[in-house]
Amino acid sequence: MKRILLLLTLVPTIALADETPPDISGTWAQLQVQTSVVTIPIAGDITSTTVALLRVEIAQNNKKLTVRTTPCAVDVDSEIDMVKTVIPQSTLAAIGTQQFRARLTQSERGWMFYQPPVMQTLGVKLDNAWKDAMPSDPKDKRLIDADNDGKPGVTVKIEGAIDGAIYVAQRSWSRLEGLVSGARIKGSLQWQTDQSVLDATSALLSTPPRARPSNVPSENYFRAIRIAPDASCEDILKIPRDAFTF
Repeated sequence: MKRILLLLTLVPTIALADETPPDISGTWAQLQVQTSVVTIPIAGDITSTTVALLRVEIAQNNKKLTVRTTPCAVDVDSEIDMVKTVIPQSTLAAIGTQQFRARLTQSERGWMFYQPPVMQTLGVKLDNAWKDAMPSDPKDKRLIDADNDGKPGVTVKIEGAIDGAIYVAQRSWSRLEGLVSGARIKGSLQWQTDQSVLDATSALLSTPPRARPSNVPSENYFRAIRIAPDASCEDILKIPRDAFTF
């Protein structure tokens, strides 16, 4: 009869990283920077940067997050100084407060904030926001006068060499992923926007060149800083821009 020997192998204990996620619930001021490129005949590639400031409320259940964002201001800067795009407060009000699902994940760098892409529409109601064709006819029944100014879609003002307005319908998505570091979150922003110009006050504004996101990662990003729970958009607009430089 053979004797079976059981050998016990001792394995050193490996310390596991703390799996308790940080508490990021509360109110945040968030800066989003989106850089787009437009190819114009003769002039070549023209860069435009959209800078948005948002008030963000985060509710947390362990690693699961519910994120509510409200736009406070949106500024558009272009290399073409003669024309400036202005986003009216009525358009910001039409965007309103939006709600997203997000989560915290662990990486070698630390805890990461991840907000997956969700398609959002403005001035139009689509059965399938990802796949349906965007309207081009201002009488399309899917259009919504979202800013209640009597025009289809929402109104964007143009100032400079050409003064006027364009009326647009839009769908867009963004994907945020960033490192959580105490009262700060810093990360990358991926985005895409599909916009239809429905009408304009000038024929020169009716067919603007189509823009595409810059493929330079450092030109599309977000930063967030924790603020007082009762801080308003008015308070956020008073925060120095360098507070988001980290």
